Amino acid sequence: MLGCSGAAPPLDAASPRDGTVSDSTISSDAPGDAPIAAPDSAAVDGSSPSCGGACDPRALTSSCSSDTLCRFVSGIPTCVVRASPDGGQGTDGAACAYDADCGAGLACFGAAGLGTCGRPCCGTRMDCTADERCRGDGALVDGTTTSWGRCLPPVSCDLAHPEHACATREGCYIVDGSGNTECLTAGSVPAGGTCSGASDCLPGHVCTGLASRTCVAICFLSSVAPHQGCADLEHCQAQAYSPAGTGICTAT
Repeated sequence: MLGCSGAAPPLDAASPRDGTVSDSTISSDAPGDAPIAAPDSAAVDGSSPSCGGACDPRALTSSCSSDTLCRFVSGIPTCVVRASPDGGQGTDGAACAYDADCGAGLACFGAAGLGTCGRPCCGTRMDCTADERCRGDGALVDGTTTSWGRCLPPVSCDLAHPEHACATREGCYIVDGSGNTECLTAGSVPAGGTCSGASDCLPGHVCTGLASRTCVAICFLSSVAPHQGCADLEHCQAQAYSPAGTGICTAT
């Protein structure tokens, strides 16, 4: 299994692919990706359906009472008295030192008092604009960390070395039928478990299948580990969507 900080098996991008391609369909992470069979492709990025808190920090109007706003307090969305009628003045991407510096529906992400206003999200791209993903390390300007994500631009990554591009709690995932990869908030579904989106699975896995979708381990064709890092009675087999030098663990 590959996380953002775990060691990866050796990858030889020049190694030949297994000539047998048995499954070219994976579950996409959003509408509009490469044409693949994914009936529920709108986008689960791997987080829990409920990220916690007493209110919704994404709300532009109060989800508490009329004189309050939903702000992060010690990493948890909490109803607080408004500092001003519309919250702060900071827009998405503006510098901030406190949550109160940002407008309603935004939070101050960062560290050591140096932050940036950003849009919170709860594991789904539907919270973000079309060219953003729900990801990030959840670090807030007050030094705490929230289970909520932040809407950020997509970042491509290397399946063998996700730590080079991905944040602490992200994984590197195959996100479409062309083998493109992105850093996304890491999921928790193990191999064999049911999935509906690219990063429902644990890092180092892909959500794939036709009639039903399950998490399958990604492997490296050049690996010298027993069974190329796959389970007994499995081998590493490249698929149409496999980035060069990789495959998935397939029954022998």
